[in-house]
Amino acid sequence: MKKYYVTVLTVLTIGVLMILIGWINGGSQMKTWDWDFFGAIESSKSQKGQHYHLQGRFNKINIDVYDADVKIQTGAKFSAEIITADKDTTLQSHIQNQTLNIAQSKSHKKLLTNFNLGWAKTNQPQINITVPNKSALNQIVFDSTDTHVQLKNLIINTIDLDNEDTTLTMANVIVKQKMVANDGDVRGQINNCRFNHLNVDCGDTNLKINKSHINSFISDTDDAKFYIDNSIIANWNLDSEDLDMLLTNSTLQHNNSIDAEDVNLKIRNINRDLSYHLSGDDSNIHYYNQHSDGTFVKNNSKKNRLAVDGEDLDVSIK
Repeated sequence: MKKYYVTVLTVLTIGVLMILIGWINGGSQMKTWDWDFFGAIESSKSQKGQHYHLQGRFNKINIDVYDADVKIQTGAKFSAEIITADKDTTLQSHIQNQTLNIAQSKSHKKLLTNFNLGWAKTNQPQINITVPNKSALNQIVFDSTDTHVQLKNLIINTIDLDNEDTTLTMANVIVKQKMVANDGDVRGQINNCRFNHLNVDCGDTNLKINKSHINSFISDTDDAKFYIDNSIIANWNLDSEDLDMLLTNSTLQHNNSIDAEDVNLKIRNINRDLSYHLSGDDSNIHYYNQHSDGTFVKNNSKKNRLAVDGEDLDVSIK
């Protein structure tokens, strides 16, 4: 019996030490684990994962994965390369009716903790998909969690992102119909892309948009940060609680509106044929050499307009 109590006390002591080490090394971040206690204890053992190629023609992609790195781009042929780092992460894939389906089997229960022990994290599965020409795909659909999505050199009809947490990188992509991002949180970069319609419905949003053209833009967020440079945006409807935006060397076309509680908006070198209607309960507005602490109206164009409505408004236009 005494030996039993000693064993229990030892286990509890180790548990407390692990919590303290995690707190010191990683702070109190919320982490999602694929929890395998005995796998963690034996983590020093090498575990053989998957590495295989799938070939065949497809024009649609469905991906359902967790904590993965996914790249889709133009290459030499139709191909899907799938790499997993450990034997417990299994990705199933097949092509049916010209649709590439990739789904991850989650063999371990996820455990939310408020400490960070680095040795318990699993390596990300790698998914590399290529198509032989830019226009080969009609649709890409994601239903994922904690995923890094990279899209490059594509012309596509629709993109649907329904994820919990997304890091997004897009370069040289044309979306002919629409792209919808319905995420818990999204962050990333969009470079040299063109969208007929872009809809971002997310919690926390942090996007850098450069050298891109958006014909219609709807964004509904909790906490939004936009950094936009050298781009053309038309018909932008932005609804957010907190907004921090830097808009430089760009053009706003047609009717654009921002509705947020707290607005920090800096505009530099934007098209002059743009009318403004800026109002807030507590306003600090600088328009070139003019200043207003109330509603500010400037009629520069009948065609292009920006309306901003917020409770706490801080706007600088130069």
